[in-house]
Amino acid sequence: ISTSVSSVNIEVANLNGKAIAGGLVGMVEFSEISNCYATGSVSTKSNKASTAGGLIGLIDAMVAGTTKVSYCYATGELSAIATEKSSYAGGVVGNCEVLISGNKLVGDVTIENCMYVGNKITARGTNKAHAGAIISCVEGNTSSLTIVISNCNYLKTVNIISNGTVDSKTNSQGKGYSTLSELIPTISWDNNIWEVTGSALPILK
Repeated sequence: ISTSVSSVNIEVANLNGKAIAGGLVGMVEFSEISNCYATGSVSTKSNKASTAGGLIGLIDAMVAGTTKVSYCYATGELSAIATEKSSYAGGVVGNCEVLISGNKLVGDVTIENCMYVGNKITARGTNKAHAGAIISCVEGNTSSLTIVISNCNYLKTVNIISNGTVDSKTNSQGKGYSTLSELIPTISWDNNIWEVTGSALPILK
C-alpha cells in the first residue's frame, strides 16, 4: 500500500501467509506509519522468498518517495520459512527491498523510535536466511538508497534462529534491554496518543 497509517493496534491476530506477511500490513511503499502496534504472531512459508515482519512484512523501495515508520512496536513470535529460496524475518520490518539499478531514483526509508518485544524470530531458507531484531536486512542495489534506523530497541532475551545471517545485536539494530522497565522509557511516547504505565506495554488512548 501507499498511504499514511496512524494510531492503529492489531491484537491477538495470528497471521499465516505464503510469501509476505506483517502484523499490521504485508507490504508498503512511500508510506508513513506511526503510533501503531501489533501483538499477534506472524508466520510465512513459501517455495519462493518468504518474508515475515512483526509490524510490516516488506518495505518496497523500488520507487521514488519516502517511507517512514515511527513510534511503533510489535510483540509477536515471527517465522519465515522458504523451502526453495530465501527467507527474511524482522521484529519490526521483515525486509527492505531495492531492485532498481543505475541512476534511477529509489526511496528513502526511516525507521525510528520503534521496538520489538517478542520472544522468538526464526528465518530458514535454502538460498539465504536473514533475521534481525528490528529488520532482517536490506536487499538489492542500495547505492542510491538512504535508510536510517534510529533509536529502535528490543528485549535482548529474544531468541533469534537462522540458518543464515543473524543481524540482530549490532549498533545498526539498536540496543537490547533486559526488561520492559528499561526498554519502554528509551522512546518518548506522546502522552496525548499513548497511555504509558510503568513497565506495562504502551497502549493507544
